[in-house]
Amino acid sequence: MSAAAIPQTESYHYSIGHWVQDDPVNGDSAFSSAGAFGFYPWIDASKTWYGIVARRDTSGTSDPGDPDSAGHGFASAECGQLIRSAWIHGVAR
Repeated sequence: MSAAAIPQTESYHYSIGHWVQDDPVNGDSAFSSAGAFGFYPWIDASKTWYGIVARRDTSGTSDPGDPDSAGHGFASAECGQLIRSAWIHGVAR
């Protein structure tokens, strides 16, 4: 996910080949790579759980409110974070 793919209100850090979702408010320190076309592989911070989210590519539609309208990487990251939290904690938020 490029720096432009996340809103300025979020603060992730890039490591070698992946992002660390360590935003002080919304982060869970998972390792991820919100790539092109809506694919989002992730590993939780404890390196115990992993998954991949695959979303339908809607890059042909332009949404001015979407910070990554080309590949919807941030939408995939948000979706993956909700799924990860529900899986690990057993509760959807």
